[in-house]
Amino acid sequence: MTYGVGCRIKMGVTELMFVDPGVKVNSQYYHSVLLSQPMIPAIKQVASDTFVFQQDSAPAHRARDTIQLLQRETPDFIGFDLWLPIVLLEGRVTSALI
Repeated sequence: MTYGVGCRIKMGVTELMFVDPGVKVNSQYYHSVLLSQPMIPAIKQVASDTFVFQQDSAPAHRARDTIQLLQRETPDFIGFDLWLPIVLLEGRVTSALI
């Protein structure tokens, strides 16, 4: 299965970035191939330095090298310990408290 990753922000959207079939998105791939290559530069092109990066608690997102990269390369980010998943309930988007 091929899946795409894209970023939607107030100022616009980034292009979709695709992960090839069979690729395991571990912390090394996420850090080196997705974040460093297309994702952070694409977000900065659209939003400059006026964005907050948010991600969930997937293992690749919690990895030490990922956190260090985000601390270094983004103006601010919401780490997995503060992330509240977004849930769609009866047509309204709400934050789910866990």
